[in-house]
Amino acid sequence: MTAVSARIREIREKAALSQADFGTALGFTSAKISRVERGETEPDNALLVAIREKFGASTDWILTGEEGGGPATFPPGYVPIRAKMQELVDILLSGEISRIADEEARYGAQRARRIPLHDIEGEQPIPWEGDSVAKTAVMIEAPPGVDDPRAFAGRLADDSMAPEFQPGDILFFSPAAEIHDADYACVRIDDKSTFRQVFIEDDVIRLVPANRKYAELRLARGQVNGMFRLVWRMTRC
Repeated sequence: MTAVSARIREIREKAALSQADFGTALGFTSAKISRVERGETEPDNALLVAIREKFGASTDWILTGEEGGGPATFPPGYVPIRAKMQELVDILLSGEISRIADEEARYGAQRARRIPLHDIEGEQPIPWEGDSVAKTAVMIEAPPGVDDPRAFAGRLADDSMAPEFQPGDILFFSPAAEIHDADYACVRIDDKSTFRQVFIEDDVIRLVPANRKYAELRLARGQVNGMFRLVWRMTRC
């Protein structure tokens, strides 16, 4: 064994690799590595360059033991910086990072948006962004998919819609959502709000509770100040 072959062997052992794995990492056969380490053959330029690029040991150090470019201390599985940079370039070119960043930005913006929360059947008017009431309202995080900027939430205050809806359920409403017959909606009447199933019959609007101990309301369209369709439900646990 020569001094050169000993230093190559030291590089391999510092990296905790067998001759076969060391050769695979460098692109050479284990037989070639074995001959070089035994001193039977001198390392050629291709092998020296591969060792330098893969394991960080300078060619001068391998050949002379000088210049401080000592043996590799990288753990098994080490990937040279050049390969890592190429991998990043490939990912950038594929557009994958941009796609992930866009998704994270959309998710973050959605999760960060907060909307007003009031009790339904409470004493305050229904608030939404822009109303003076909304500025002092309790705020709650909007769930995914509720992206109407005027959306608001209501906490059900009674059992009028039991058993399907329970007191304490948090319901999300969108002023932008179109109301259809038999939809569930928050209905504004004067300065009150109520949550009912809505049936529209010509000029009459029926507000039907699920709990039959509460009375059905029949109102002319002019008596209703606003109807906002249920778009999301958070059931009380």
